[in-house]
Amino acid sequence: MGKDYPKIIEQVAKQNNIHTNSVEQFTSGQVNKVFNINNQFVLKIEGDHPKAKGMLDGQAAKINLLIEHKANTPKLLDFGDVNGSTYLLMQKVDGKNLVYDWLGFTSKQKENFIAQIAEQLQIFHSIKSDRYFDIYDNFKDAVTAETNAKEIDKDKLKLEYQESIEILED
Repeated sequence: MGKDYPKIIEQVAKQNNIHTNSVEQFTSGQVNKVFNINNQFVLKIEGDHPKAKGMLDGQAAKINLLIEHKANTPKLLDFGDVNGSTYLLMQKVDGKNLVYDWLGFTSKQKENFIAQIAEQLQIFHSIKSDRYFDIYDNFKDAVTAETNAKEIDKDKLKLEYQESIEILED
């Protein structure tokens, strides 16, 4: 039997004095479940998938570590365990997913976004911690181990995008 997500949401909201006028599930959560509460809060709840077990453990410490290093990270409001499920309650950041509007942005806007991303990646890569990804010393090692840019067929991309991929590879 699956988890009673509405009940977990209700309990976390009650603990944090949040009236749940609106709750929507994000479609982005593949292993864990992610909910938008009142368009002000994001609640991540450990999912039913076998890979979800323990995935959220330690994320609160990682988020706080990023915040300590001045990374642009949503504020962590609460974390813990309800009915045997780990959860994280965070402040929702205003905005929308860039993927939907990327092609409509000017080159200058794209450059601005990429500069902001690069700045944040520098912060992520600078952090050394045994708490980071359990088996990796820093974010760069973790991402490098999980990302294979060679899988991208650059020949199918515009020249300017090919160059961008090469920069990211470097």
